[in-house]
Amino acid sequence: MSDIPAHLRDQVVLRAGNRCEYCGLSQVGQEAAFHIDHVVPRVAGGRTESENLALACVS
Repeated sequence: MSDIPAHLRDQVVLRAGNRCEYCGLSQVGQEAAFHIDHVVPRVAGGRTESENLALACVS
């Protein structure tokens, strides 16, 4: 389970317009669920805040 709070997940999905923020693929109709990705990984000092999160497809 993700440790990203629900309100942040919702913010990211809304900002992304339900599309992968890397390739633009729509989440609608996809079998695999999209996930929230840290743009700068936590291990590299990336924070869990809206500006460092992206909606990402499985590819």
